Amino acid sequence: MNSNHAIEPSEINEIISLVPVFKSNLPLAIGAYKQAEKLWPGASQKLLKELFSHITTQSEYLNNTVYGHKRFNLDESLAQEIKPRHKCHAKKLLKNLYPIKPTVKPKSDVLATVPVKAGPKVIIKKRRTFSMEAA
Repeated sequence: MNSNHAIEPSEINEIISLVPVFKSNLPLAIGAYKQAEKLWPGASQKLLKELFSHITTQSEYLNNTVYGHKRFNLDESLAQEIKPRHKCHAKKLLKNLYPIKPTVKPKSDVLATVPVKAGPKVIIKKRRTFSMEAA
């Protein structure tokens, strides 16, 4: 693969379709990048970096990392456990990359838009209190 040309999404999708671990968005083993370099010795560093960046920022991949327990090698064999700090990092990425947009307005906004019927005017007067000092 030529490192001088722009990487097309079709190239990344083609590679993803070749590797079942990529297709299923399973958490990748530490060192999966090195495995990819051995699997595709002619691939440019730019392509591999873009491929791994694309895969590891997908919401399904991040969810699988947050809620999963094991990582996988590119040949689908089990690798190491997912460390709590990696789960925490994936959770932060998930929150930053895919913020949840509320579909229902909060109650305070909903109540503010409800028209209020006009009724009788009520005037509330404050009572004045006086204190008398002894002379």
